[in-house]
Amino acid sequence: MKRFAKFYFSFVLATLGILLLSLTGCGVRGGLYLPPIPPPPTKPSQPEPVGVQYPTQSPPSDNNLTKP
Repeated sequence: MKRFAKFYFSFVLATLGILLLSLTGCGVRGGLYLPPIPPPPTKPSQPEPVGVQYPTQSPPSDNNLTKP
């Protein structure tokens, strides 16, 4: 009987501990809710360009280099 009382007391103590931890929460104040789903993005009016996006770059010129 004493063994059962020890098990019962530890079970009740663990249950109370879990209950107290669950009541403390995560620290967020206010109601918990899911954020609203944003609307889908609108389709562009023109299709994206295909191919080279930027003009080709010419090699740097030697005009700005100082010669000893």
